Amino acid sequence: MPPLWAISGLAVPRGWVADLDETVGASWTSIASQLQLPEIPFPPLSELAKGCLDLMSAEAAAYHRRWTAECPERYGAQASARLRGLYAVTGADYVDAAGGRDLVRAAVAEAMDAYDALLVPTTAAVAPLIQDRIDSEPLTRFTRALNYTGQPVFSLPIMTTSLPVGIQVVGRIGKDAELAAIALALEQAWSGGQTAN
Repeated sequence: MPPLWAISGLAVPRGWVADLDETVGASWTSIASQLQLPEIPFPPLSELAKGCLDLMSAEAAAYHRRWTAECPERYGAQASARLRGLYAVTGADYVDAAGGRDLVRAAVAEAMDAYDALLVPTTAAVAPLIQDRIDSEPLTRFTRALNYTGQPVFSLPIMTTSLPVGIQVVGRIGKDAELAAIALALEQAWSGGQTAN
């Protein structure tokens, strides 16, 4: 198993990692400094997240439209309200998101041409306590963008003195097997206690 410093070809998308909670931020800072991760130009996080949301929202609205009309009593108040909000996504938004995905994937491939994998946190905050309303943005910020690009991803746990933190290892499109080897090397290094927090 290679030590962390020998695992090369890793980077982080420029401008992506910010506004983390204290636990995630401490783990991320430790990992990024140990691996000396360069920041590389990459499609903006907000652009990728919007593409994912437009596709998901339009598809979810279409899937549930008949049932919400015919048997609304089967949906809770929060679910119904959320589904009604999805109808704000227009057909043009959906077509733009679907059509733009190929351009995004080409940009991702170009950005990663000299790199084997990217690292980003899985979530911007650790798991919240159960409550009536949860702000899902910190929990989906990074995963939504990568759902849109369709890149292979492993989420590896980093143990802390409180709740664990997830770190995503993101590969090139179509390079799942190569990414598995990188993720395994990182997992073995991290489980060996090389990332103190």
